[in-house]
Amino acid sequence: MSGTMRSGRKPKPTALKALQGGKMRPRNRREPKYRTGEPACPPLVEARPLVKAKWDELVARFSASRVLTEAHGEALAVLATTWVDFERDYNTWASVGYPPILIDERKRARAHPLASRVEKLREQLMRRLGEFGATPVMGPKVQAGDVLGDDDPAESFLRAVK
Repeated sequence: MSGTMRSGRKPKPTALKALQGGKMRPRNRREPKYRTGEPACPPLVEARPLVKAKWDELVARFSASRVLTEAHGEALAVLATTWVDFERDYNTWASVGYPPILIDERKRARAHPLASRVEKLREQLMRRLGEFGATPVMGPKVQAGDVLGDDDPAESFLRAVK
């Protein structure tokens, strides 16, 4: 779920279109291709120790599933930052007893700011996890890349035939 409500559904990955044989629209032959591997850690992440620890954990997890490319650095930085912010706000909200509402100085009930912030961060976190295929719904839609240095034998054969 990216963009706004009017932006429509996400485009299907090219590899999935080729596998399913979608003939409604031509495949995007100019789709960018990046090498599979660990991205460089941005300075934003290096400056925050908690975010750096979460970055390292996520890199290890996503590298094992081969969904990371060298171009995923900024997206992974946003995911790690969102995750740390979510954990911090959730723990703060837990320390005050998870109140869903707050009575303000005028004796009016309103949503507790931490409750709404935790909910907003949870939605953002799930959306960003989905981009890496780490949710049950988005997992099947994300294609794992080849291991660095490995070449698909069928791909090599087809290149030689052309």
